[in-house]
Amino acid sequence: MTPSVGIVVCARVRSNRLPEKVLAPIGDRAAIEILLRNVRKVGLPVVLAIPADRSDDPLVPYAEKCGATLYRGEDDSPLHRMVAAGRSFEHIVRVTADDIFIDPGLLTRQITHHLETEADYTYCVDCPEGVATEVIRTSVLRKTAERMKGQPVEFISYNVKDDAKTIKKYVPPLEYHHRYRLTLDWPEDLTVLRVIDGALNRPYTTLDIINYLKHTRNNWLMHTNRLPDVTVYTCCYNQGRYLRACLDSIGASTDVNLEQIVVDDGSTMMDLECPSVWYVPNMGYGYAIKYGIDHATRPII
Repeated sequence: MTPSVGIVVCARVRSNRLPEKVLAPIGDRAAIEILLRNVRKVGLPVVLAIPADRSDDPLVPYAEKCGATLYRGEDDSPLHRMVAAGRSFEHIVRVTADDIFIDPGLLTRQITHHLETEADYTYCVDCPEGVATEVIRTSVLRKTAERMKGQPVEFISYNVKDDAKTIKKYVPPLEYHHRYRLTLDWPEDLTVLRVIDGALNRPYTTLDIINYLKHTRNNWLMHTNRLPDVTVYTCCYNQGRYLRACLDSIGASTDVNLEQIVVDDGSTMMDLECPSVWYVPNMGYGYAIKYGIDHATRPII
């Protein structure tokens, strides 16, 4: 008997980097509508899981419009909301609202790979950012949710991997192996997705997008939403006189495209003029670290 698999799309209106991005118009459709219609093509049950907060009411009509079941609850913890929304499935396809160009064909093959290998957790590699997702055994998600009970958990992958015994990766066909950024997280991302949507005839696929980006001569488009490879952050308190040497040393030590963030924890004598400094109240080293992590755009070192 084939295990039951369902797709859970976690979404909310609130967003720090790009406010109300799920409702942002791309052509004549909202971002959330594009996402829901893409995942519906897989042919599995789809649940739109949103917070119970009234600010997320604008998302409600899209569930019915796109043929998805609506679940509301767990305002501050996407992990616990996803577990509750997908409790009737044996395996859950986790889809975030950032990845509106999810590829239905790629996802179908990833699910097949997950089931055939009897994995607890399957992720996809070597494809554009924003077209693939994760497949997770529901019992593993429940275990993680119980372990994190009472805590708001947004970064689900990091926590689930601690409880998954069998982790597999799905490698798509070679034609998907491109590092384009097709997710929706920053204003620059929205610009790029709007240009792509306007340039291609619907319905278009991931391979159509890849082919367009490979052959476009628009250098501006290719670099608009390019992010650094790594974020380097430094916490500082009354050490401004050393920071310039520190930042110059980091920049000179590698050819990797870096983002440098300095979190100044309420210094009383800060004398560094640097655009990458974030000034925060004096609330301690732990708070400064969290602030740096929250504002990083890429993996941190």
